[in-house]
Amino acid sequence: MKVSIISTNREQFPQVAIPIGPACIAAALREQGHQVEILDLCFEPRIEEAVIAHLERYAPELVGISLRNTENNELFHCRSYLEDTKSIVETVKKHSPAEIIIGGAAFALFPEELLRYLELPYGIAGDGETAFPLFIRYLQGEGELGSIPGICYWDDKKVVVSPAAKIMDFAALPFPTYDLLDLQRYLAQVPALPIEGKRGCDLACSFCPDGADKEGCRPRAPKLVVDEMEFMAKEHGIRRFFFTDGVFNFPPDHALAICQELRERKLDVRWAADINPVAVSQELVTAMKEAGCRNIALGIDTASEKMLRSYRKGFDKEDIVTAAKLLTEAKIRFAYWVLFGGPGENLDTAQETIDFLQKVPQPVFFRTGIRVFKGTELERQAKQESVLQENHDMLSPTFYLSKDLGEDFTEWLDRQCEPHENWFTITKLARLGLMPP
Repeated sequence: MKVSIISTNREQFPQVAIPIGPACIAAALREQGHQVEILDLCFEPRIEEAVIAHLERYAPELVGISLRNTENNELFHCRSYLEDTKSIVETVKKHSPAEIIIGGAAFALFPEELLRYLELPYGIAGDGETAFPLFIRYLQGEGELGSIPGICYWDDKKVVVSPAAKIMDFAALPFPTYDLLDLQRYLAQVPALPIEGKRGCDLACSFCPDGADKEGCRPRAPKLVVDEMEFMAKEHGIRRFFFTDGVFNFPPDHALAICQELRERKLDVRWAADINPVAVSQELVTAMKEAGCRNIALGIDTASEKMLRSYRKGFDKEDIVTAAKLLTEAKIRFAYWVLFGGPGENLDTAQETIDFLQKVPQPVFFRTGIRVFKGTELERQAKQESVLQENHDMLSPTFYLSKDLGEDFTEWLDRQCEPHENWFTITKLARLGLMPP
């Protein structure tokens, strides 16, 4: 079948994101013998014209809409992507007889809401590499629609939402196909290729939808991960990577095995990752350094013991100190990521975090307010406190910001950051011209 995948993401802050999801789906479809093109809208100045031109030239039989995010998740600079997405869908409907199906990370969070809002007949929630080819077989008269993992569809006026598709064994999947993208344009801005070490997460942070996923962490075999890195290095000259894992170092034995595999092959690569202080050891940091790790985002979220418990982070302040010390000694560059405003946050807990960070030389990025997602502990707390009503449309972004911080908290935080050249809030980034209007 002739398939078009439209990558709708156009957000370029804080940096462009190479559409690894569409590249994975395209690779799976190609392996099944289907003809595939990706229409990547990230750099297109005129969306409607680009979509129409693509449909007229390529004439697909099936169009897959890939939705990465519904909004930018910023409380005070919130930008929704839904109107643009709906416009893209309407353009496809108007200019092509092709069947349409939607997927992507954002769709997995809001399957019913998005099918209704976009008025689409089908969607796939979760991993699409197996489900998408099965959907094509269904369109060709083979198989039952309801048996497809993650399939979402209309039954009369009701939306049927199947359990999200979860691939447990990645060995049979082909590597992402990046030849359908303008990869060099991306690499000119972000000189590193995304690489998946795992999907899902075993941690249970109160605000994170990954923590609400009952399947937990689904790791790729370390050999397979490094096979992909080696292939991209040898065949395409890619030497820099970043791990898309929410937490690279958990489970720690999996992270260590990836590092050992990289060291054994002596690959000349450099890479970055997000890590959590919960499982940072001397052994792991040494292995990361020797395997080519050069940059780390250290997701502490808070340095208040009370808020660490509130967020269910699973580590304490001493773990943060240990992680920072080990990374510094290994000469691995890192930055702190901090999140203010969860349940129980007040000026005392905020000040505790500020005091902890006063003398750190590394960059510190602050965010205020937390987007509430379905199925999380934060959703339960927000409903308990009447921040959310029981029938609230979760597609419409609601942010939790503790009332105990007061109305002037953002101004207070900006004042705290002013003396520190290495501290950044959204307001400061905007003032420096690093934040889009």
